[in-house]
Parts: sequence; structure tokens; C-alpha cells
Amino acid sequence: LPEIRNSKNQVDKNKPLPTSLQNDFLPDDVLFALTQPPPPRDKLGPAPKLRNLNTSTSRPIPSNVWNYKRRDKFKHLTNSTTCICGAGKDISFLYDVPLTNPTLERPDNIDGSVIRNDFEEKPKQPLQLPDTLVPEEYHIVKNKGVLGIEFHEDKYSTHIEDHEKHLMVFPSMKPTSRYEVLQLKKVLDDLLEKIGANDTDVDVRGPTQMHNLLELIKKEQNIYNVVFHELIRQTSVECAERGELLATLRKKYSDLLNRIPSQIKSLHEEVMAQRALDRRLTEELMRFKTTISILTSELTEIKEHDIRVTKEAQKAQEDLKYALSEAQKNASLLSEYHDLYELQRQRLEQQVSTLTSERELWSTAAYSLAMKVTEECQLTTAKRLHVSEKAWAKLAHHFTILLSDKDTELLTIIQTHVEDWRDLIEDFNLALKQREGDMKDNLSSIKTGIERWNQDFHKTCL
Repeated sequence: LPEIRNSKNQVDKNKPLPTSLQNDFLPDDVLFALTQPPPPRDKLGPAPKLRNLNTSTSRPIPSNVWNYKRRDKFKHLTNSTTCICGAGKDISFLYDVPLTNPTLERPDNIDGSVIRNDFEEKPKQPLQLPDTLVPEEYHIVKNKGVLGIEFHEDKYSTHIEDHEKHLMVFPSMKPTSRYEVLQLKKVLDDLLEKIGANDTDVDVRGPTQMHNLLELIKKEQNIYNVVFHELIRQTSVECAERGELLATLRKKYSDLLNRIPSQIKSLHEEVMAQRALDRRLTEELMRFKTTISILTSELTEIKEHDIRVTKEAQKAQEDLKYALSEAQKNASLLSEYHDLYELQRQRLEQQVSTLTSERELWSTAAYSLAMKVTEECQLTTAKRLHVSEKAWAKLAHHFTILLSDKDTELLTIIQTHVEDWRDLIEDFNLALKQREGDMKDNLSSIKTGIERWNQDFHKTCL
């Protein structure tokens, strides 16, 4: 300690510090914010009121190892940069049913505005590249307690617009602890659980089960790509050769898995051809079964019809026999009823004649008795009543005959009017039917002419 204090490298507090030592006292976030270019002038504005101390919107500064020759040992980290395009090759040719995109409505080329819009330059959208492919909820945030200085980006800076020109990201070379490994394992489990890789009962959402399988494989490849890249980075920090070996194994396995679909493409085509042949044979078999079922149903219907006709004939024969027997019984019974009716009619006629004679006898006796009582007692009022009764009876009989004659005349007139009305209605009905027939013929001729004009118009104009 005394030697260090007496050495020339001791810092004099009265003099200003050199630039190299001044940088050592500044936080890394402040230095990085100061060295960044300003934003474009068209995006200038007031400073944000709310500031987030937990995260930094600027990209972290690369490690110093990338500035020396040792970076060749970690070339496997930059050669396999994580990309939002996904990992692995496209194996969508394994789809059983191709996906058909909905066809957009074709614009009218006659419209001048549409043609004018075709020549207009469409604004290009800048490519949005995330800092990392790991979801934001799985980020490990280390707050250093220093707020980054606002900077303005220059308008002459480079913007990546091509999809193939991916941004080169230099991974961090800071040593990792057991916590980061456990966190990476937890992130892997959570991501696999989120996409449903461990679920056996998955609802079919695509056109076929192959679509669901390939979609799941694509998502798993993206997850494995991110986790492998982070695991290789953590391994490379401790031992570069071990990380390079792990990256080589990963690349070899990726090449192996990429060669498998191309090797089974012929097998896939053969399976698809066999499946198409099986489909055709199945269709022919189903058509043959349908024809057999139709013929069987027709034969069954014919048999049922024959059985039904035979039963109806037997039933008709039995009904005829029963009807003949009933007719014979009814004939004999009718003769008996006729004889019984004749006897009953004769008996009733005798009773009616007897009652009529008795009524006449009693009526004459009562009338004679009434006349004798009137003469003996000299009842003038009774005589007058008797005379009035006879007069009223004759008058009522006369009016009855007169009313019946009038009713007969009125009934005859009404019948005449009804006959005339019936004849008029029949004539009107015949005229109406004839008129409807004429109108129908006219409309059919008009329809024929319109159809002929329509055909001529389509032939000449369209």
C-alpha cells in the first residue's frame, strides 16, 4: 500500500481527471445514450412526462470481445442470428388439402381512378425488427437506477427495408448464473405450454389434422431456435469451444431434420397418389353400393306391391262372398218385412176407419144434442155464435185460397227471375273464360317476342 501511494500513477485530487478515468466514473447507460445519433427532425417533440426506469428503449452496447480478434471464436453466435422468419425449412408440401386464400374482388379497369392509382407510388413501410424473440413477459430486467438521455436520430442513418437483410445482433458475453438457466427452462416450459405442445386433446382448427401438426411444428421450431441460441450463448461464455461444438451439433441436427422432408417427398407423393386412387375406388364402390341399394329397394317395393295386391284380391273375394250371403239373407228378410208391413198396414187402415166412423158418430151426436138443447132452452146467443162461426169459417177458407193463389203467382215470378239470372251468369262465365283465353294467348305471344328480342340482343351486343 505505501508503494502504491507513492507511485506516479496516483490520482491528484486537485487536478482534473484524465478522459480515460472520467469515463470510468460514468454509468454505461449514460455513455451509450451520449454516443447514439439524434432522432430525425420530423419526429422531434416535447419530452415524455412518464419515464420507465425498469427498461431501456435503446439497444445495449456490445461486449468488448467483439472488438478484438477473439471474436472469431464466437462466430457461431453471429452466424446463426435469431430471426423473426422462423427456424427450419418450409414443409408445407405435406399438407393433405392446400390452403385456398380468398380471392379479392377484381377492380374495374375501365374506371380512370383505378388506373391512376396503379401508377401512384405506394409508401413503403419500414421493417420493424424486435430486439429479441423472447416474449416481453420473460425478459430479465436489471435496473441500474440511471435514466438514459434523450437522443435524436439523424435522417441520414440507415434503415433496414429488405426482409433478407437481418439486423446483426451481438450477443452479450456476460457470465450467467444458475438463475438464468432456471429462468430459461421456465421460459421454455411456459412457451411450450402456451402453444399447446404437451396437450394430447387439441381441437381441430385447420382444414385437416396435418395442418394443425405442421403449424405446431413451426411454432416449436421458433421456440427451440430461441432457446438453443440463448443456451449456446450461455455455454460459449464459459467455454467457447464447447459452445461452438454445441452450435455445430445444432446445425447438423437442423440439416438432418431438413433433409428428412425432402427424402420423403417421393413417398409423400406416392401416398397422395395412392390416397387419390383409394378415393376413386371408394367413390366407385359407393356408387356401386348406391346402385345395388336402389335396385334392392325397387325389388322390395315390387314384392311389397305384389303382396299388397294379393291381399287386396283375397280380401275382395271374401267381401264378395260375404256380400252375396248378406244379399240372400236380406232378400229373404225383405220379403218377410214386406209381408209384415202389409199385415200392419191393413190393421192400421181398419183402426183408422173405425176411429173415423166413431169420430163422425160422436160429432153428429154432439151436434144434434147441442141443437136440441138450444131449441129447448131458446138460447139465441148460441144460435148467433153458431151462425157467426160458420161465416168466419167460410171467410177464413176464402182468404186461405186467395193467399195460396197469390203465393203461387209470386213463386212463379221468383222462379222466372232466378232462371233469367242463371242464364245471365252462365253467359257471363262463358264470356269471362273466353276473354281469359284471349288474354293468355296475347301474353304468351308477348313473352315469345320478348325472349326472341333478348336472344337477339345477347347475340348482337354481348
